[in-house]
Amino acid sequence: HISPPLSVSFVKVVARARGDTTIIDALGTNSSRFELCHGYPTGYHPSPEICMTASGHGAVPTQSMRGSTRGTGEWHVITAIFDTRKSELFVDGGREATGKNVGNNRLDGLSIGCDHSGVFFLMGSVAEVRLFSCHLSRSHRVQLECSLARKYNLHYTIDAPPAAEADEARSPSSHLRFPPLRRLRSSCSRSSSSGRVATRIVGTSYH
Repeated sequence: HISPPLSVSFVKVVARARGDTTIIDALGTNSSRFELCHGYPTGYHPSPEICMTASGHGAVPTQSMRGSTRGTGEWHVITAIFDTRKSELFVDGGREATGKNVGNNRLDGLSIGCDHSGVFFLMGSVAEVRLFSCHLSRSHRVQLECSLARKYNLHYTIDAPPAAEADEARSPSSHLRFPPLRRLRSSCSRSSSSGRVATRIVGTSYH
């Protein structure tokens, strides 16, 4: 658990999840929803798509954004941008969802590996979580995702930028591929980079 107060817009997670399960959520029921999960609320599926929401206060969010990556237990670098109509969802560098308002709530804290009600636990593992209180540029996002993919030996694809951002992204390589994940480091630390990083968590496993 991460204690209050929290104002989070940008979340990066290296995790593997299987089935209908929560990766991160608000700390408790007094906070508005702020969830990254697999599932919600389209009915049961053994490996549902990844989903994010930061709206609503009850059991069902009023708005949500769904990607295409399913919860099959594979490792991924996930970036969730909770920023009203600028909200976006990236998995392994590919943009999976955008153009929808999922909200942007101030939190009473953050729960990693469990939903806010303490009922739905993560079936999988979290290698690292990075929280930001601002909206990073595309170049900063790609740089951080590449570094995490290399750190944990994961596949990563640099997505083609929107036309307005084409001049920002000049890279000699559009695809990066690494061997499968082999090892996790276990530690916990706080760090700052130009005042952007709120918290960094490394090495959390759930079964």
